[in-house]
Amino acid sequence: MLKRLVVKGCFPAKGFAPANGSLRANGFLPANGFFPANGFLPANGFFPANGFSLLELLLAVAVMAVTTVAALTVHSHLWAAAWQQQQASAARQGFYALGYWLQRELQQELQVTALAMDSDVLAANPWHYDASLRCLLYLRVNGTVSGIRLRQKALQWKPEQGDCNSTGWLNLHDPALFSLQEFDFTISSSGQVQLCLWPAFERAVEREQTGQVAAPWCYSWWGRR
Repeated sequence: MLKRLVVKGCFPAKGFAPANGSLRANGFLPANGFFPANGFLPANGFFPANGFSLLELLLAVAVMAVTTVAALTVHSHLWAAAWQQQQASAARQGFYALGYWLQRELQQELQVTALAMDSDVLAANPWHYDASLRCLLYLRVNGTVSGIRLRQKALQWKPEQGDCNSTGWLNLHDPALFSLQEFDFTISSSGQVQLCLWPAFERAVEREQTGQVAAPWCYSWWGRR
């Protein structure tokens, strides 16, 4: 009686050996049960892997990081430039508003007081300006004394009775928005009243562009009736 020989090993599901008659080194077929079309394994004994390699992944991450940083840098620069331009515009508007308000306040009060004294501003002399203190006191028609002075780069207003060194002065603007370097008030012999303000931001801009100190903004009006 012939004995049946049993050969241990793993063959394809159909029971046929591969075309080259050889199995993989581990004795097993690939997961799909088929060898490559040529019937041979790759030289390294492994099938090629699908997807990205670690080097390709790291390179892609590096490119994305550089692109993101560059985009954020450009965005931050544009935002900062727009913000500075907006702040400069707000500072100029605030300065002009302050100057025109102050000019109207002084012109009205000085002329009303002069009319009440039946004289012009020059003859009535209802004001006192101390250049060393950058302080102007003027008499109102109701008999009280108000004042304008420059302290700590801010123009201050004294709405009630007082002098240049008294308490109770109020800031007319925020020095963080714009500041003032000088304040001057004069009345000429011809009766022309002149108010001048030197903004600090204009000095900085002018010095940067031309190397010279900017000229002040001056407001003039006639004090005679």
